[in-house]
Amino acid sequence: MKANETARDAIRREILEVTGIDAEILGVVDLCEFPPYGRDIYVTFLATHVRGYPKPRSDAVEARWFSANQVRRLKKITTLTKLLVRKVAEGDCCLIQAHTIEGTQEEAKQ
Repeated sequence: MKANETARDAIRREILEVTGIDAEILGVVDLCEFPPYGRDIYVTFLATHVRGYPKPRSDAVEARWFSANQVRRLKKITTLTKLLVRKVAEGDCCLIQAHTIEGTQEEAKQ
């Protein structure tokens, strides 16, 4: 993340920089800790396509759309990614809205 950038803005910027896709971040679908490998925490956000076509940019070699079934058959993909794609495709996940403290305060006033 850059200074003064929200997590949603950083993710949206990264998606655009790497794939050429403008996306709207809908919320968080998973938080996974990896204590055996250090203190890494993976936060997975769900996004929807706004505009653009997949084109590899910056550090991407390839960028394209995949169906949930195609993802399941990929060999170079993590088990966690396969699990999350299945859960989202089957509607078996809970979406937590991503927001800022400022946004929460504004909503509370209404």
